[in-house]
Amino acid sequence: MLDKLQRAKNKLSGEKLEQIQSLIGKVKNLSPYESKKFLLRHVDLFGLLQQKILNGGRPFVISDYKDELTEHKRGYGTGQKPQDYLSEITNAINKLKSVHDFSADELKLKWINSIETYLKYKFFITIEVFDEDKRFKQKGDFKRINKILGGQLAQIIDELNSYLSFSGRNKI
Repeated sequence: MLDKLQRAKNKLSGEKLEQIQSLIGKVKNLSPYESKKFLLRHVDLFGLLQQKILNGGRPFVISDYKDELTEHKRGYGTGQKPQDYLSEITNAINKLKSVHDFSADELKLKWINSIETYLKYKFFITIEVFDEDKRFKQKGDFKRINKILGGQLAQIIDELNSYLSFSGRNKI
């Protein structure tokens, strides 16, 4: 509150300046509890802080025209709703699972599910991600994951990206 008073003091002159200086002096010498009680008793002094000091007390006018809402649009522009994007990823993963039978191997299925989770947060995936992103790097790098997926990780990523690009996304 004192900071606000100090700033106001710099913009005032005459009687108002003297009032603010007097107020600052009184409040500075009080304990926090006493200053709170004082300020609550003298709520009318807050009016000094709310007055328009600049521009001769007149409001600043940028335009003579009133603000007016001329148009309101809702939507995502040319983009997709987030739910559409998430369902797009799920559909691409399901298509990938239907082409490749991962159900026989729990470990392969686990990695495909990890890729799906990654896509939901990062929107795209490349081969480099497996060596750079800590989520994959901690569990094994590209070589290890590629070995688990029968040497087909690069092909799976390309295939997955092509499924995603069919619905309007750019192929990565």
